Amino acid sequence: MILNINEIILIFAIFALNLYVLLKSFNSKFWIKAFQPKVFISLNILYYCVFGPLVYLYSGRSFFRNLETSPYYIWGWIGTLVFYLPNLIGYYFLSPKYPSEFIKKKTINLKSMFNIGLILTLVSYLSFLIIRGRTALDYLSLFGSFNAVISSGFQQGYNFGELNNIFLEGVNILIPGIILMFISLCYSGKNKTFTYGIIYFTISLFISIGFRSRVIMLLIPCYFIYYFSKNRKPPVLLSTFYASILLTASSFIEITRVYFAGLDITKFDFDLNKLFVTAFMESNTFITSSVIFETIPRELPFIGTRPLLEAIVKFTHLIGLGDKFNEPYYTEIITMIYGAKDAEGAAHLGFAEYYLMGGWIGLIISGLLFGYFLKRLWIWFLCSPEDYMRQAIYFTSIGFLYMVFSRGFMPQIFTFYIFLIGPLLLLNTIYENKNNL
Repeated sequence: MILNINEIILIFAIFALNLYVLLKSFNSKFWIKAFQPKVFISLNILYYCVFGPLVYLYSGRSFFRNLETSPYYIWGWIGTLVFYLPNLIGYYFLSPKYPSEFIKKKTINLKSMFNIGLILTLVSYLSFLIIRGRTALDYLSLFGSFNAVISSGFQQGYNFGELNNIFLEGVNILIPGIILMFISLCYSGKNKTFTYGIIYFTISLFISIGFRSRVIMLLIPCYFIYYFSKNRKPPVLLSTFYASILLTASSFIEITRVYFAGLDITKFDFDLNKLFVTAFMESNTFITSSVIFETIPRELPFIGTRPLLEAIVKFTHLIGLGDKFNEPYYTEIITMIYGAKDAEGAAHLGFAEYYLMGGWIGLIISGLLFGYFLKRLWIWFLCSPEDYMRQAIYFTSIGFLYMVFSRGFMPQIFTFYIFLIGPLLLLNTIYENKNNL
Protein backbone atom coordinates (compact mmCIF):
# COMPACT_ATOMS: atom_id res chain seq x y z
CA MET A 1 0.00 0.00 0.00
CA ILE A 2 1.20 3.51 -0.86
CA LEU A 3 0.72 6.18 1.81
CA ASN A 4 -0.91 9.46 0.78
CA ILE A 5 0.68 12.84 1.49
CA ASN A 6 -1.45 13.49 4.60
CA GLU A 7 -0.46 10.17 6.14
CA ILE A 8 3.21 10.78 5.37
CA ILE A 9 3.08 14.23 7.02
CA LEU A 10 1.41 12.82 10.13
CA ILE A 11 3.87 9.93 10.42
CA PHE A 12 6.83 12.25 9.91
CA ALA A 13 5.53 14.69 12.55
CA ILE A 14 5.04 11.92 15.12
CA PHE A 15 8.41 10.37 14.33
CA ALA A 16 10.27 13.71 14.39
CA LEU A 17 8.75 14.83 17.72
CA ASN A 18 9.61 11.58 19.45
CA LEU A 19 13.07 11.41 17.91
CA TYR A 20 13.71 14.95 19.18
CA VAL A 21 12.69 13.93 22.72
CA LEU A 22 15.02 10.91 22.59
CA LEU A 23 17.98 12.83 21.15
CA LYS A 24 17.51 15.69 23.61
CA SER A 25 17.48 13.27 26.54
CA PHE A 26 20.38 11.06 25.48
CA ASN A 27 22.62 13.89 24.24
CA SER A 28 22.22 15.93 27.41
CA LYS A 29 25.39 16.53 29.44
CA PHE A 30 23.41 15.29 32.44
CA TRP A 31 23.29 11.48 32.20
CA ILE A 32 20.26 11.27 34.47
CA LYS A 33 17.99 12.87 31.84
CA ALA A 34 18.09 9.62 29.84
CA PHE A 35 15.84 8.13 32.54
CA GLN A 36 12.98 10.62 32.14
CA PRO A 37 9.50 9.09 31.73
CA LYS A 38 9.18 10.97 28.44
CA VAL A 39 11.87 8.71 26.98
CA PHE A 40 9.84 5.59 27.66
CA ILE A 41 6.63 7.18 26.33
CA SER A 42 8.43 8.11 23.11
CA LEU A 43 9.67 4.54 22.68
CA ASN A 44 6.12 3.28 23.14
CA ILE A 45 4.74 5.71 20.58
CA LEU A 46 7.39 4.78 18.02
CA TYR A 47 6.61 1.07 18.42
CA TYR A 48 2.82 1.23 18.64
CA CYS A 49 2.01 4.22 16.44
CA VAL A 50 4.79 4.39 13.84
CA PHE A 51 6.78 1.21 13.19
CA GLY A 52 4.03 -1.26 14.11
CA PRO A 53 1.34 0.15 11.80
CA LEU A 54 3.84 0.50 8.93
CA VAL A 55 4.86 -3.15 9.31
CA TYR A 56 1.19 -4.16 9.19
CA LEU A 57 0.60 -2.09 6.06
CA TYR A 58 3.64 -3.14 4.08
CA SER A 59 3.39 -6.81 5.03
CA GLY A 60 -0.14 -6.87 3.62
CA ARG A 61 -1.82 -7.49 6.97
CA SER A 62 -4.14 -4.51 7.08
CA PHE A 63 -7.06 -6.93 6.67
CA PHE A 64 -7.43 -7.42 10.41
CA ARG A 65 -10.14 -9.40 12.21
CA ASN A 66 -12.21 -9.68 9.04
CA LEU A 67 -12.06 -5.92 8.39
CA GLU A 68 -9.96 -3.93 5.91
CA THR A 69 -8.48 -1.39 8.31
CA SER A 70 -6.03 0.58 6.13
CA PRO A 71 -8.48 3.48 5.49
CA TYR A 72 -8.71 4.02 9.26
CA TYR A 73 -4.96 4.35 9.95
CA ILE A 74 -4.93 8.06 9.28
CA TRP A 75 -7.36 8.55 12.17
CA GLY A 76 -4.99 6.68 14.46
CA TRP A 77 -2.13 9.00 13.48
CA ILE A 78 -4.34 12.05 13.93
CA GLY A 79 -5.37 10.78 17.37
CA THR A 80 -1.73 10.14 18.30
CA LEU A 81 -0.73 13.68 17.38
CA VAL A 82 -3.76 15.26 19.09
CA PHE A 83 -2.82 13.42 22.29
CA TYR A 84 0.96 13.82 22.07
CA LEU A 85 1.22 17.55 21.35
CA PRO A 86 -0.70 18.53 24.54
CA ASN A 87 1.32 15.85 26.33
CA LEU A 88 4.54 17.67 25.42
CA ILE A 89 3.03 21.00 26.50
CA GLY A 90 1.96 19.56 29.85
CA TYR A 91 5.41 18.04 30.39
CA TYR A 92 7.68 20.85 29.28
CA PHE A 93 5.65 24.01 29.89
CA LEU A 94 2.95 23.47 32.55
CA SER A 95 5.08 21.67 35.15
CA PRO A 96 8.02 22.92 37.24
CA LYS A 97 11.39 22.44 35.54
CA TYR A 98 13.35 21.54 38.67
CA PRO A 99 12.67 20.24 42.20
CA SER A 100 12.07 22.87 44.87
CA GLU A 101 14.19 20.88 47.34
CA PHE A 102 16.68 18.02 47.41
CA ILE A 103 16.61 15.28 50.04
CA LYS A 104 19.81 13.35 50.70
CA LYS A 105 18.50 11.01 53.38
CA LYS A 106 17.84 7.36 52.42
CA THR A 107 14.66 5.83 53.86
CA ILE A 108 15.84 2.19 53.83
CA ASN A 109 19.08 0.20 53.75
CA LEU A 110 19.95 -2.43 51.15
CA LYS A 111 19.66 -5.43 53.47
CA SER A 112 16.13 -4.46 54.47
CA MET A 113 15.37 -3.77 50.82
CA PHE A 114 16.33 -7.32 49.84
CA ASN A 115 14.49 -8.95 52.75
CA ILE A 116 11.25 -7.05 52.09
CA GLY A 117 11.50 -7.83 48.39
CA LEU A 118 11.93 -11.52 49.19
CA ILE A 119 8.92 -11.49 51.52
CA LEU A 120 6.75 -9.81 48.88
CA THR A 121 7.91 -12.33 46.28
CA LEU A 122 7.13 -15.32 48.49
CA VAL A 123 3.73 -13.98 49.55
CA SER A 124 2.87 -13.20 45.92
CA TYR A 125 3.78 -16.64 44.61
CA LEU A 126 2.14 -18.46 47.53
CA SER A 127 -1.12 -16.59 46.90
CA PHE A 128 -1.00 -17.85 43.32
CA LEU A 129 0.00 -21.37 44.41
CA ILE A 130 -2.95 -21.64 46.80
CA ILE A 131 -5.42 -21.21 43.93
CA ARG A 132 -3.55 -22.88 41.06
CA GLY A 133 -2.08 -25.78 43.05
CA ARG A 134 0.21 -28.16 41.14
CA THR A 135 -0.20 -26.10 37.96
CA ALA A 136 1.56 -23.12 39.60
CA LEU A 137 4.63 -25.31 40.07
CA ASP A 138 4.47 -26.54 36.47
CA TYR A 139 4.56 -22.92 35.26
CA LEU A 140 8.07 -22.44 36.67
CA SER A 141 9.63 -24.48 33.85
CA LEU A 142 9.81 -22.17 30.83
CA PHE A 143 10.07 -24.85 28.13
CA GLY A 144 8.64 -27.76 30.08
CA SER A 145 5.47 -26.20 31.45
CA PHE A 146 3.28 -27.08 28.45
CA ASN A 147 3.79 -30.86 28.71
CA ALA A 148 3.66 -30.73 32.52
CA VAL A 149 0.41 -28.77 32.62
CA ILE A 150 -1.25 -30.94 29.98
CA SER A 151 -0.22 -34.18 31.70
CA SER A 152 -1.45 -32.97 35.10
CA GLY A 153 -4.77 -31.86 33.63
CA PHE A 154 -4.54 -28.26 34.89
CA GLN A 155 -4.66 -29.45 38.49
CA GLN A 156 -5.96 -26.63 40.68
CA GLY A 157 -5.71 -25.75 44.37
CA TYR A 158 -8.27 -24.27 46.76
CA ASN A 159 -11.39 -22.43 45.69
CA PHE A 160 -12.42 -19.35 47.69
CA GLY A 161 -15.18 -18.28 45.33
CA GLU A 162 -15.17 -14.60 44.47
CA LEU A 163 -12.05 -14.07 46.60
CA ASN A 164 -10.06 -16.18 44.11
CA ASN A 165 -9.55 -13.00 42.10
CA ILE A 166 -7.55 -11.23 44.77
CA PHE A 167 -5.27 -14.27 45.19
CA LEU A 168 -4.69 -14.48 41.44
CA GLU A 169 -4.06 -10.75 41.10
CA GLY A 170 -1.55 -11.11 43.92
CA VAL A 171 0.88 -12.66 41.43
CA ASN A 172 1.56 -9.11 40.20
CA ILE A 173 3.29 -8.31 43.50
CA LEU A 174 6.16 -10.43 42.19
CA ILE A 175 7.20 -7.39 40.13
CA PRO A 176 7.74 -4.83 42.94
CA GLY A 177 9.21 -7.59 45.13
CA ILE A 178 11.84 -8.49 42.53
CA ILE A 179 12.60 -4.85 41.79
CA LEU A 180 13.41 -4.30 45.48
CA MET A 181 15.72 -7.33 45.40
CA PHE A 182 17.33 -6.20 42.14
CA ILE A 183 18.11 -2.72 43.49
CA SER A 184 19.80 -4.37 46.47
CA LEU A 185 21.81 -6.56 44.09
CA CYS A 186 22.90 -3.66 41.87
CA TYR A 187 24.24 -1.59 44.76
CA SER A 188 25.56 -4.32 47.06
CA GLY A 189 26.52 -7.10 44.64
CA LYS A 190 25.05 -9.65 47.08
CA ASN A 191 22.62 -12.54 46.42
CA LYS A 192 23.31 -12.40 42.68
CA THR A 193 22.60 -16.04 41.78
CA PHE A 194 19.52 -16.18 44.00
CA THR A 195 18.04 -12.96 42.59
CA TYR A 196 18.61 -13.95 38.96
CA GLY A 197 17.11 -17.35 39.72
CA ILE A 198 13.95 -15.69 41.07
CA ILE A 199 13.81 -13.49 37.97
CA TYR A 200 14.07 -16.56 35.70
CA PHE A 201 11.30 -18.46 37.49
CA THR A 202 9.08 -15.37 37.48
CA ILE A 203 9.56 -14.84 33.75
CA SER A 204 8.75 -18.52 33.22
CA LEU A 205 5.56 -18.10 35.26
CA PHE A 206 4.45 -14.96 33.41
CA ILE A 207 5.11 -16.47 29.99
CA SER A 208 3.42 -19.74 30.91
CA ILE A 209 0.19 -18.00 31.85
CA GLY A 210 0.41 -16.08 28.58
CA PHE A 211 0.98 -12.50 29.68
CA ARG A 212 4.05 -10.94 28.07
CA SER A 213 3.11 -7.52 29.42
CA ARG A 214 4.17 -8.54 32.92
CA VAL A 215 7.58 -9.62 31.60
CA ILE A 216 8.06 -6.18 30.05
CA MET A 217 6.91 -4.44 33.22
CA LEU A 218 9.58 -6.42 35.09
CA LEU A 219 12.51 -6.27 32.66
CA ILE A 220 12.30 -2.59 31.69
CA PRO A 221 12.66 -1.30 35.28
CA CYS A 222 15.50 -3.77 35.95
CA TYR A 223 17.33 -2.64 32.81
CA PHE A 224 17.05 1.03 33.76
CA ILE A 225 17.97 0.35 37.40
CA TYR A 226 21.15 -1.46 36.37
CA TYR A 227 22.51 1.52 34.44
CA PHE A 228 21.19 4.06 36.91
CA SER A 229 23.11 2.32 39.71
CA LYS A 230 26.27 2.75 37.57
CA ASN A 231 25.58 6.49 37.18
CA ARG A 232 25.43 6.30 33.41
CA LYS A 233 22.82 6.31 30.67
CA PRO A 234 21.94 3.07 28.83
CA PRO A 235 24.19 2.72 25.74
CA VAL A 236 22.12 3.32 22.60
CA LEU A 237 23.60 0.60 20.37
CA LEU A 238 23.52 -2.05 23.08
CA SER A 239 19.98 -1.05 24.04
CA THR A 240 18.93 -1.38 20.39
CA PHE A 241 20.46 -4.86 20.30
CA TYR A 242 18.64 -5.87 23.49
CA ALA A 243 15.39 -4.44 22.12
CA SER A 244 15.76 -6.60 18.99
CA ILE A 245 16.28 -9.67 21.21
CA LEU A 246 13.18 -8.75 23.23
CA LEU A 247 11.12 -8.34 20.05
CA THR A 248 12.38 -11.67 18.71
CA ALA A 249 11.54 -13.39 22.00
CA SER A 250 8.12 -11.73 21.98
CA SER A 251 7.53 -13.02 18.46
CA PHE A 252 8.56 -16.55 19.45
CA ILE A 253 6.22 -16.43 22.46
CA GLU A 254 3.34 -15.13 20.33
CA ILE A 255 3.74 -18.02 17.90
CA THR A 256 4.13 -20.80 20.47
CA ARG A 257 2.17 -19.74 23.54
CA VAL A 258 -0.95 -21.48 24.77
CA TYR A 259 -2.76 -19.37 27.36
CA PHE A 260 -2.34 -20.80 30.88
CA ALA A 261 -0.42 -23.80 29.51
CA GLY A 262 3.00 -22.44 28.53
CA LEU A 263 4.88 -22.71 25.23
CA ASP A 264 4.06 -25.38 22.67
CA ILE A 265 7.37 -25.56 20.79
CA THR A 266 5.86 -27.77 18.08
CA LYS A 267 3.89 -24.74 16.83
CA PHE A 268 7.10 -22.88 15.92
CA ASP A 269 7.98 -22.73 12.25
CA PHE A 270 11.23 -20.86 11.61
CA ASP A 271 10.48 -18.15 9.08
CA LEU A 272 12.39 -14.85 9.35
CA ASN A 273 9.67 -12.83 7.64
CA LYS A 274 6.96 -14.30 9.89
CA LEU A 275 9.18 -13.78 12.95
CA PHE A 276 9.74 -10.12 12.04
CA VAL A 277 6.08 -9.34 11.35
CA THR A 278 4.90 -11.18 14.46
CA ALA A 279 7.29 -9.07 16.57
CA PHE A 280 5.03 -6.10 15.82
CA MET A 281 1.69 -7.86 16.30
CA GLU A 282 1.40 -6.30 19.75
CA SER A 283 0.89 -2.95 18.00
CA ASN A 284 -2.50 -4.04 16.62
CA THR A 285 -4.03 -2.01 19.45
CA PHE A 286 -3.26 0.97 17.21
CA ILE A 287 -5.53 -0.52 14.52
CA THR A 288 -8.51 -0.85 16.86
CA SER A 289 -7.85 2.65 18.18
CA SER A 290 -7.85 4.02 14.63
CA VAL A 291 -11.27 2.53 13.92
CA ILE A 292 -12.56 3.94 17.22
CA PHE A 293 -11.45 7.47 16.30
CA GLU A 294 -13.34 7.23 13.01
CA THR A 295 -16.55 5.48 14.13
CA ILE A 296 -17.27 7.02 17.56
CA PRO A 297 -19.62 8.83 18.16
CA ARG A 298 -21.14 8.20 14.71
CA GLU A 299 -21.98 4.55 15.45
CA LEU A 300 -22.09 4.59 19.26
CA PRO A 301 -22.10 7.41 21.85
CA PHE A 302 -19.15 8.40 24.03
CA ILE A 303 -18.89 6.43 27.28
CA GLY A 304 -18.31 9.38 29.63
CA THR A 305 -17.23 8.42 33.15
CA ARG A 306 -18.05 4.72 32.74
CA PRO A 307 -14.36 3.66 32.97
CA LEU A 308 -13.98 5.42 36.33
CA LEU A 309 -17.18 3.89 37.63
CA GLU A 310 -16.26 0.41 36.44
CA ALA A 311 -12.77 0.70 37.97
CA ILE A 312 -14.35 1.35 41.38
CA VAL A 313 -16.88 -1.45 40.94
CA LYS A 314 -14.18 -3.91 39.84
CA PHE A 315 -12.07 -3.13 42.91
CA THR A 316 -14.99 -3.63 45.30
CA HIS A 317 -15.79 -6.91 43.54
CA LEU A 318 -12.12 -7.92 43.74
CA ILE A 319 -12.18 -7.73 47.53
CA GLY A 320 -15.57 -9.45 47.71
CA LEU A 321 -17.69 -6.42 48.57
CA GLY A 322 -19.90 -6.09 45.52
CA ASP A 323 -21.06 -7.35 42.15
CA LYS A 324 -19.35 -6.59 38.85
CA PHE A 325 -20.78 -5.37 35.55
CA ASN A 326 -22.11 -8.12 33.28
CA GLU A 327 -19.85 -6.92 30.46
CA PRO A 328 -16.94 -4.44 30.32
CA TYR A 329 -17.87 -1.13 28.71
CA TYR A 330 -15.63 -1.72 25.69
CA THR A 331 -17.39 -4.98 24.67
CA GLU A 332 -20.17 -3.25 22.74
CA ILE A 333 -17.67 -0.99 20.97
CA ILE A 334 -15.30 -3.79 19.94
CA THR A 335 -18.22 -5.97 18.85
CA MET A 336 -19.61 -3.13 16.74
CA ILE A 337 -16.22 -2.78 15.01
CA TYR A 338 -15.32 -6.42 14.33
CA GLY A 339 -18.51 -8.37 14.92
CA ALA A 340 -19.11 -10.85 17.73
CA LYS A 341 -17.09 -13.60 16.10
CA ASP A 342 -13.87 -11.62 15.58
CA ALA A 343 -14.00 -9.22 18.53
CA GLU A 344 -12.60 -11.57 21.18
CA GLY A 345 -9.21 -10.44 22.48
CA ALA A 346 -9.19 -7.08 20.68
CA ALA A 347 -7.85 -4.12 22.64
CA HIS A 348 -7.09 -0.44 22.06
CA LEU A 349 -4.45 2.03 23.20
CA GLY A 350 -4.74 3.94 26.45
CA PHE A 351 -5.36 7.32 24.86
CA ALA A 352 -8.18 5.86 22.74
CA GLU A 353 -10.04 5.34 26.00
CA TYR A 354 -9.61 9.03 26.83
CA TYR A 355 -11.18 9.80 23.45
CA LEU A 356 -14.07 7.45 24.20
CA MET A 357 -14.69 9.35 27.43
CA GLY A 358 -14.66 12.88 26.06
CA GLY A 359 -14.00 13.06 22.32
CA TRP A 360 -11.25 15.23 20.85
CA ILE A 361 -11.53 17.73 23.70
CA GLY A 362 -11.13 14.87 26.19
CA LEU A 363 -8.08 13.67 24.26
CA ILE A 364 -6.46 17.12 24.43
CA ILE A 365 -7.19 17.58 28.14
CA SER A 366 -5.99 14.07 28.98
CA GLY A 367 -2.80 14.73 26.99
CA LEU A 368 -2.10 17.88 29.01
CA LEU A 369 -2.77 16.12 32.32
CA PHE A 370 -0.79 13.05 31.32
CA GLY A 371 2.24 15.17 30.47
CA TYR A 372 1.86 17.26 33.61
CA PHE A 373 1.73 14.26 35.95
CA LEU A 374 4.63 12.55 34.16
CA LYS A 375 6.74 15.62 34.87
CA ARG A 376 5.56 15.71 38.50
CA LEU A 377 6.67 12.07 38.83
CA TRP A 378 10.07 13.00 37.41
CA ILE A 379 10.41 16.01 39.72
CA TRP A 380 9.44 13.87 42.72
CA PHE A 381 12.15 11.37 41.80
CA LEU A 382 14.78 14.09 41.32
CA CYS A 383 14.16 15.35 44.85
CA SER A 384 16.01 12.27 46.15
CA PRO A 385 17.28 10.04 43.31
CA GLU A 386 19.76 8.26 45.59
CA ASP A 387 17.00 6.96 47.87
CA TYR A 388 16.56 3.26 47.13
CA MET A 389 12.84 3.14 47.88
CA ARG A 390 12.24 6.16 45.65
CA GLN A 391 14.12 4.39 42.88
CA ALA A 392 11.91 1.33 43.32
CA ILE A 393 8.72 3.40 43.08
CA TYR A 394 9.95 5.45 40.14
CA PHE A 395 11.30 2.65 37.96
CA THR A 396 8.34 0.37 38.72
CA SER A 397 6.15 3.29 37.58
CA ILE A 398 8.17 3.51 34.36
CA GLY A 399 7.40 -0.15 33.65
CA PHE A 400 3.77 0.44 34.62
CA LEU A 401 3.58 3.18 31.97
CA TYR A 402 3.82 0.44 29.36
CA MET A 403 0.46 -0.91 30.50
CA VAL A 404 -1.05 2.58 30.82
CA PHE A 405 -0.09 3.44 27.25
CA SER A 406 -0.66 0.13 25.47
CA ARG A 407 -3.95 -0.97 27.05
CA GLY A 408 -7.04 1.21 27.29
CA PHE A 409 -9.06 -0.40 30.07
CA MET A 410 -9.09 1.68 33.22
CA PRO A 411 -10.31 -1.05 35.62
CA GLN A 412 -7.35 -3.19 34.60
CA ILE A 413 -4.95 -0.24 34.89
CA PHE A 414 -6.25 0.58 38.35
CA THR A 415 -5.91 -3.03 39.50
CA PHE A 416 -2.31 -3.18 38.27
CA TYR A 417 -1.58 0.09 40.08
CA ILE A 418 -2.88 -1.33 43.35
CA PHE A 419 -0.68 -4.44 43.15
CA LEU A 420 2.42 -2.96 41.47
CA ILE A 421 2.82 0.51 42.94
CA GLY A 422 0.60 0.21 46.01
CA PRO A 423 2.92 -2.03 48.08
CA LEU A 424 5.89 0.25 47.38
CA LEU A 425 3.99 3.41 48.33
CA LEU A 426 2.86 1.74 51.55
CA LEU A 427 6.43 0.70 52.39
CA ASN A 428 7.74 4.16 51.58
CA THR A 429 5.18 5.78 53.89
CA ILE A 430 6.04 3.36 56.71
CA TYR A 431 9.78 3.97 56.46
CA GLU A 432 9.44 7.74 56.09
CA ASN A 433 7.27 7.90 59.20
CA LYS A 434 9.71 5.61 61.03
CA ASN A 435 12.65 7.88 60.15
CA ASN A 436 10.73 10.97 61.26
CA LEU A 437 10.12 9.61 64.75
